[in-house]
Amino acid sequence: MRAHVSSWIAAALLLALGLVAPDDTIRTDRPNPKQLPLPSGEDAFQFVIYGDRTGGPAEGIRILEQATVDTNRLAPDLVMTVGDLVQGYNEAPQWLDQMREYHGVMESLTMPWYPVAGNHDIYWRGDGPAPAGEHEQDYEEHFGPLWYWFPHKNSAFFVLYSDEGDPKTGRKAYDNASVNRFSEQQIAWLRQELPKAADREHVFVFLHHPKWMNRYPGSNWDTIHEMLVEAGNVRAVFAGHIHRMHYSGPRDGIEYFALATVGGGIPRELPFSGHYHHFNVVTVRPQGYEIASIPVGDVLDPREYTEERWRESDALVSWSPRLDSDPIDLKLGQVTDGQARYRLTNPSSRPLAIDLKADAEGDWRVTPQRSELVLEPGESRDLTWRANHPSRMPGRELPRVEAAIRLLGGYAPVAFPERHFDLPFRLQLDAAAQKLAFEPASAALHLTPQTQARVESTDASIDDGPLTLEAWMRAEDLRGRRGLITKTENSEYGLFVSDGTPVFSIHLGGRYVSAEGAQGSLTTGRWIHLAGVYDGQEVRLYVDGVRVAKAAGQGRRTTNRLPLYLGADTDGNGRPVSHFEGALDEVRLSTSARYGGERFEPARRIEPDADTRLLYHCDRAVGPFLLDHGPGQRHARLEGPAEIRPLSSD
Repeated sequence: MRAHVSSWIAAALLLALGLVAPDDTIRTDRPNPKQLPLPSGEDAFQFVIYGDRTGGPAEGIRILEQATVDTNRLAPDLVMTVGDLVQGYNEAPQWLDQMREYHGVMESLTMPWYPVAGNHDIYWRGDGPAPAGEHEQDYEEHFGPLWYWFPHKNSAFFVLYSDEGDPKTGRKAYDNASVNRFSEQQIAWLRQELPKAADREHVFVFLHHPKWMNRYPGSNWDTIHEMLVEAGNVRAVFAGHIHRMHYSGPRDGIEYFALATVGGGIPRELPFSGHYHHFNVVTVRPQGYEIASIPVGDVLDPREYTEERWRESDALVSWSPRLDSDPIDLKLGQVTDGQARYRLTNPSSRPLAIDLKADAEGDWRVTPQRSELVLEPGESRDLTWRANHPSRMPGRELPRVEAAIRLLGGYAPVAFPERHFDLPFRLQLDAAAQKLAFEPASAALHLTPQTQARVESTDASIDDGPLTLEAWMRAEDLRGRRGLITKTENSEYGLFVSDGTPVFSIHLGGRYVSAEGAQGSLTTGRWIHLAGVYDGQEVRLYVDGVRVAKAAGQGRRTTNRLPLYLGADTDGNGRPVSHFEGALDEVRLSTSARYGGERFEPARRIEPDADTRLLYHCDRAVGPFLLDHGPGQRHARLEGPAEIRPLSSD
């Protein structure tokens, strides 16, 4: 005793001297911070409640399996059920098989679980007369008592049996007054046992049928309710059976809940309507309890979100088939009939379900119209589409394929964002058509915030070394981030006009080298010529032929397989972002450093030469194609409501 007193005095002295902190303060060495309260030290615990397993398809057992995985992650003290554990309505051999299946799943729980008997667990169907009590004996032998209670910490849990049936005939049902009453035996037991839990702060009651609802004619639940009220410490009653969440509200201080399902049959999975697979989590504290409903499969393990999972997920988000053939040729005045072969690959460690549907308008005929396949991890498969169109030139909308992918192998398929890809077409112009197509015309390409022209990566690629990217532009809005002509994503090159600031960037030697003009120097409503030049040693930016910026830079250009966008930037998945709003004209990509020195006179119309890779006069389109006057006929694909307008309408 003397040693204990001495220790107490020493601790008090240290506290008084400020050498230790009291138990109700936050420990820190920061001077004069806001004081933060410590969390409550009161005892608390959680338990989980499962709804009906049965009445649905056989694969519902997988949902129960996932619920046990989720529950183990939450680590409550115990699990309660509200009945219908097996499909039942059968004879003993089948019932025993289903019992073993249910137990086999529930054995994976790392905490104890407690059963409630439901009609599926008890009702017998078969040849000849039903045994006395139907499956009651089987249930009590393999699951537990039909009614019982047990204490836990500051609470008590009472389980009732709601399928006693007709006391005279023994008939099991819930369709009339003779079968919906609790027996005098069970009521007497409850009256005797409730007082034994009087020292508990909270009592929770569980049964299968919500006998307090008006769907049970002749129910004597009011008798039980009065007993629960009289006990004074009953907080909530939980049931199942109706396969839909329902809250009957507090009645005399007791809350009444019905759960939906954990694998049972539901008409649809719609949480808002109460139809879904879920379990309830109840947190009990001395002063009360809180309850939350969690969809099965929504308890995530943060340990699963590794770098490997990130890479796999990113690969699926950006997934698309890889073109493994030449594009389909389109020739003016001729029938279009060609094939495009794609390779589909599963980049993940789980099976991948792929649903592909052709989207074709007008006279287009595309086969196959739909393809559904499942690829195993790492598996690749080829798929060929055939496209046919009559001889007249097709319109603006060319066929495309819509793709939906779902990752399999878990409790529920994981759906990734739907995407589409255009079937590949290559417009071929003969000499006569080219002569007509490239006659000078006073027009330009007009772009809105959701439109652009796309050049495929293979068409925009050039050998490492010098290049020039240039265009005439007439902006309507320069606020925010704006990509003018770009192919940048930690790689390649691009012209930007964000917030009116001209920038030419090229990725050299593992970093961007940028020539940037004066901030906000560009204006709207007038035509401006921009040119970005890289000569192998220096990056230069010209505005209206005047050099406004330069930066030393050399090294290998970092390339990518992303498209070149006219009127937008590209993200890492090849989607257009940071749109330009206004008009473009005379867009050219060259394989040489065309401009040097302080200034030059930009041409208002450009003619192709040996160094021209791409040249878009932006004054004519054929169908969805913005015509390329370069030697390769690398026509760009117009996307969205981009349109060619006469310059007189500017």
